[in-house]
Amino acid sequence: GAFAALGCALLAFAEGQAWGASRAGYPPAAACTTGPAAGRDVVLILGYPGRRDGTPGLLQRWRVRIARRSAPVGAVFVFTGGAVGRDVAEADTMAAYGARLGIRPSDIVIERAATSTRENLSLSLPWLAAARTIRIASNTAHAHRARRYLRELDPTLWRRLRRTRDFVPLELGP
Repeated sequence: GAFAALGCALLAFAEGQAWGASRAGYPPAAACTTGPAAGRDVVLILGYPGRRDGTPGLLQRWRVRIARRSAPVGAVFVFTGGAVGRDVAEADTMAAYGARLGIRPSDIVIERAATSTRENLSLSLPWLAAARTIRIASNTAHAHRARRYLRELDPTLWRRLRRTRDFVPLELGP
């Protein structure tokens, strides 16, 4: 009885926190802009270390699934992340997984040097600057932090942000 009620309360609290984080850090609708008319919509997938054998771990697979479900038709997917503590770059591992899920190779860009969330953004600036709109794909709290970093890094690009579907009710992690 009491244990089940506590479990339900904790789940409800966690879901509320994730939902809030998934909606925070975006520009208000009135401040949203778009980039170059010839630009493409960009989905930036933030890196995370994969397995030592180079296969994607649970969190990497989750981030790629978030990217796929968030991407408008014709989007380009920028996978970012270096080989942090591994032999294979995070971006390569996630891009290969994305291709297996149906992302066309012509829609994949790989940034292999980033070793932190701030570097994920700063080293991806060439693709973000050319973007019509930008979406950041990661788990909710991490994506929220990255949106804040983008606002600090370049407020003009931050105004191109669009919502990412990083929260799905009762999707309890990867």
